[in-house]
Amino acid sequence: MILLLSVTLIISGKISFQNAEIMMRESCHSLALELNDQLNLVELTVNNLYDISEKFRPSIDKLKNDEITSEYMKQMSEIAVSAAKNTDGAVAVYYRLNPDITEEGTSGFFCVRSKETGEFERWKATDLEAYDVNDTEHVGWYYLPVWSGKPMWTEPYHNANIDVKMVSYVIPVYDGSALIGVIGMDIDFTKFESIMNKLDVYESSGVALSSMSSSQIHYQKEDLFGDSFDDDIYSLLQGSRQSEKVQFVNINGEKYGIYFTMLENHMKIVTYAKASDMNSQMYSIIVIGVIVFIIVFAITLIFSLRLSRNIVKPLMEIMETTKLYAAGNWDAKVTCNSEDEVGELANETKEYISKLKSLAKKDGLTGLRNRNDYLMYIEGCIEENKWSDGKMAVVMMDVNNLKNGK
Repeated sequence: MILLLSVTLIISGKISFQNAEIMMRESCHSLALELNDQLNLVELTVNNLYDISEKFRPSIDKLKNDEITSEYMKQMSEIAVSAAKNTDGAVAVYYRLNPDITEEGTSGFFCVRSKETGEFERWKATDLEAYDVNDTEHVGWYYLPVWSGKPMWTEPYHNANIDVKMVSYVIPVYDGSALIGVIGMDIDFTKFESIMNKLDVYESSGVALSSMSSSQIHYQKEDLFGDSFDDDIYSLLQGSRQSEKVQFVNINGEKYGIYFTMLENHMKIVTYAKASDMNSQMYSIIVIGVIVFIIVFAITLIFSLRLSRNIVKPLMEIMETTKLYAAGNWDAKVTCNSEDEVGELANETKEYISKLKSLAKKDGLTGLRNRNDYLMYIEGCIEENKWSDGKMAVVMMDVNNLKNGK
């Protein structure tokens, strides 16, 4: 039984640990799915704005005309604001024109959601010519997509223009090879954090959102990995789109299980938990298994004792009594009086022995004691008188012709 318990607990422990890994993977993929839904919604909105803008965009030469450009931007801003209002997490939407075409760094529109009213208001556009092209906080949203030459998500950054941590999806607009400008939407990063906060698998579990280059880490709670991943984790994140399985690493002297997968914008979501918490379910199963074993063992022991008392002991008594009868001790008795099958056997044995005793002691014709019974009786009397110094006498009578009935 102990061997069976040990094997059962080992198998159960492995299964529970595998379940813990499955829970971590599923949690990661569930969060990734929700984050991707948010990203896809933003991409769809901005792609639609781009398609609309292209339908009635003036030529490059006409965009140099202030009146034409102003009317075009007015129409596009109304459409863009309407779309941004219906996009969860959107904090700004814009269409900025290439300063080389309009000869000014503020051409286009820039609409920001008011923190007080929630409505979008048109702000003064950032002067693209007033900042260095490498100034990510102010103009990275413009130059990074232009340099990329294709629609892109920026890495999370703090936008100093509106003082918000955000990510941006931006599409560069071209007329052939000539750059017209960019259309984009900024998403408040707290929207992503609110989704990350939904993870609640273990007490120590958490979520980290890694930037595309794995150079930035954004946490759900405590800064477990610090400002950057160590070399092992960094190599792990850079090596594939997602984990094949939960990986275990030592962080700050504690063993952690981590799992990651890539989002649509090439950021990576990393779920992690202490290995001890992941093992807690296995420990619980072991404790429960031991408790169940003790209970089963106790029940088995009680049943065995009951079996011994009610079945085995009476059967042994019947067997020993039968042996005594076979040795000639007719005074032995079966004392079992239970009402179960063993009791029935004991009663039948008593009845059988009673009949056998009668046959052994009495003459079949007269019903009187036979010679063997008299001899045993006399031997008993002699033995008794040895200790008591008593006297005894034997009277013998011979009756003839009993068989003839005379």
